[in-house]
Amino acid sequence: MHVPNEIIYEGDFKEGHKDGKGVETYEDNSKYMGSFSKDIKSGLGEFVFNDGAVYKGSFLNDEMDGYGVYKWVDKKQYAGYWDKGKMHTPANKKSVFTWGDNRKYSGEYKNDKKEGHGTFTFANGVVYDGQWENGKQNGKGCLISFDEEGKEKNRVERVWENGKKISVEKEE
Repeated sequence: MHVPNEIIYEGDFKEGHKDGKGVETYEDNSKYMGSFSKDIKSGLGEFVFNDGAVYKGSFLNDEMDGYGVYKWVDKKQYAGYWDKGKMHTPANKKSVFTWGDNRKYSGEYKNDKKEGHGTFTFANGVVYDGQWENGKQNGKGCLISFDEEGKEKNRVERVWENGKKISVEKEE
């Protein structure tokens, strides 16, 4: 997160430091509203970026960290976990990324990329459920299609490598 040079702060102070609730407005018209601890964004807050994107959630050491929702102006949305400003899902948790055209990923992220187990729904309704590595399908996964009534029509298990199908395991 880029922080411009000129910052206007309104809010609580403690011993000469921003501490408690406050609002920072930056020279590029982005704005942070939320909690501070000793001049650092820490706790719950909302950051409105100058392009119109909005993040609401947890901050730690001036970065998105913990659970939060990031909404882009083009209708993409990430609702999930962050670690030092990057999408990063802890073990046994899920994060959800949606696009404006009905695509959806539900699963794990590591360093801003799909990683581990996840389910991706394509705009046409076909679902990939399986393993991801470095943002791409990798390992075992199923492609599942549905009929007009939403009932499962076809399921194909495949092995993927670096986003490409390399073999068919089982077809049902």
